[in-house]
Amino acid sequence: MSIEVLQAHYGFTRVPFGRDLAPQMLHRTAGHGEAVARIDWCIGERALGVITGEVGSGKTVATRAATADLDASRHTIIYMGNPAIGARGIYAAIVSALGGMPRFHKASLIPQAADALAAEENERGKRVVVVVDEAHLLAADQLEELRLLTNAEMDSHSAFACLLVGQPTLRRRIKLGTFAALDQRIALRFAMPPMTTTETTSYIAHHLNLAGRADTLFSDDATALIHQVSRGLPRAVNNLALQALVAAYAAKKAIVDESSSRSTSKTTRSPRCSPFKHSSNSSSGSTTKASPQRGRPSRSPPNERRHRRPTTSPRPDPVSTQRVVAVLIDRVGQQGAGDGSGPWACQCPFGQVGLSGRAGVCVVVVGEPGARCGRGQQAVGHASVGLHH
Repeated sequence: MSIEVLQAHYGFTRVPFGRDLAPQMLHRTAGHGEAVARIDWCIGERALGVITGEVGSGKTVATRAATADLDASRHTIIYMGNPAIGARGIYAAIVSALGGMPRFHKASLIPQAADALAAEENERGKRVVVVVDEAHLLAADQLEELRLLTNAEMDSHSAFACLLVGQPTLRRRIKLGTFAALDQRIALRFAMPPMTTTETTSYIAHHLNLAGRADTLFSDDATALIHQVSRGLPRAVNNLALQALVAAYAAKKAIVDESSSRSTSKTTRSPRCSPFKHSSNSSSGSTTKASPQRGRPSRSPPNERRHRRPTTSPRPDPVSTQRVVAVLIDRVGQQGAGDGSGPWACQCPFGQVGLSGRAGVCVVVVGEPGARCGRGQQAVGHASVGLHH
């Protein structure tokens, strides 16, 4: 089925839920508007900002909307979308964007980039804005090079504004002690929130209106189900809504109802793990197999017994345990005691702590990677997503 057939069936003038939208055509939610306002302030102050959010939450879209409103005669935007360029590539990208030819040796490339930034501000009267997308993939030396670039005139002035846009792991990584100097220089920290149910309904109606349909095309139940499965993330809403349109077309329906959305959600999972009950007789991650005659665990082969891991485990480091618990709370959002009472809870024979979240994640906090909990599961948990250090 071609996209032209889908457009003719629903009377669209363009394909809905696409990415090729002009900044003035974007749907402004509360979180999107706040992100744009904070980015504008960061650029005006020539400060260092960190914008984080889940995959598909609209971080780059908000950054694009904020930079599109800037006066092109007074601002120069340098966008780096691939952190794999390395530390030297950062200097080379700045020099190239400002009209220079990057020098070969890094020792001469560093002052060349600093001089180019200073000349853009003092001679041309333009403010440079460096946007680093996918910043959670930056190496440690790249983060340090960016920090050193902001240190101009004996740390009394910054020749450019820098925006680090990435996933939540960037925010937690900067909190490490090795990046204390960078962490203290960050003037803006903002986490993109997901859309609410009302915002998701308005978001879908806005995109349909851009495609030429001002009437109701999605039922309330279908919109609610799309919001639940997508968790309010705009990119996931786009994918689910477009697939629901295809499902409704295949069923020869004039509107998208709940059944069309549900048939789509069965094959589409949200970025986080889906809840499922743990079966006590499940063989996933189990280290022993029950004997069919007497129901007792069968003995391991001799070669496995020789390479069996020791049953003792050192006590966990309090600092590392605290870090893992913080990561789990950030990922799941709700934690429970690991006393074995919950449907996904478990107890660790080493006397450690187990946490179970509403998404069916059970994580045993241990001091050694690969240790196992009381149910025979490894420390990666009983669900599709687990954390261990």
